[in-house]
Amino acid sequence: MKCLLLICISVLRLAAQGPPPPVLQPGAYISKTFIEALIQTRSPFLAVQKVELTDATVFTKEGKSFVTLGWNFHERDISRLIEGDGSLHRVDSGVDAPSFKIQTTSDKSFHIRAPTKFSGELQWVDSLNELLIKHTLEGTYIDSQNLLFRFGANGQATFPDRSFNFKVGVDHIEYRFDNFSGPDVDWAFELQSDRLLLFNISKDEPYTKAKAPFLVLKRMAVRQP
Repeated sequence: MKCLLLICISVLRLAAQGPPPPVLQPGAYISKTFIEALIQTRSPFLAVQKVELTDATVFTKEGKSFVTLGWNFHERDISRLIEGDGSLHRVDSGVDAPSFKIQTTSDKSFHIRAPTKFSGELQWVDSLNELLIKHTLEGTYIDSQNLLFRFGANGQATFPDRSFNFKVGVDHIEYRFDNFSGPDVDWAFELQSDRLLLFNISKDEPYTKAKAPFLVLKRMAVRQP
């Protein structure tokens, strides 16, 4: 009878605690504040200034989940074990950062809670580069001679004289402007309404973009079916 009573008490305690938090899917996570700012500004350079905790990587090892936090898409934290209660435990030494804790809202999103400004919500993304392209360069453009220029969602650009893979820059410690790069390509860009302006970059310290664009393109309107 006593054993039955103990079992009932344990069951009631588990029920009161509710279901366990969802296990985070491994992969890249990006700040929701950054994504919202990117959609609004169409500028990774401006969007990254809205947030400091920009990204995270979640991975599993020996059945346990770990997270590595990122600031400004440049600085990386050490990896931390995600405990069952959401606290983050530094495993490389006995010294830990104060009160970092995560709260999972789904298997693809979580809140970071800390007694500092490094708090926020992050969500899983399949590809950071594709996210950046979607809200910046993606589309078909024409120049003053009606030649076609295309920036594909998959990171492939097609110009009249060449095709190349490219990535939109997101680390703006050296590049203090929007940029994209690929094989033999490293250009700054500005989006102005339906126009895309491309600039050369000087890599003398500090990096600077040319005052005038070398190419001005106009985005072609998307035809509705």
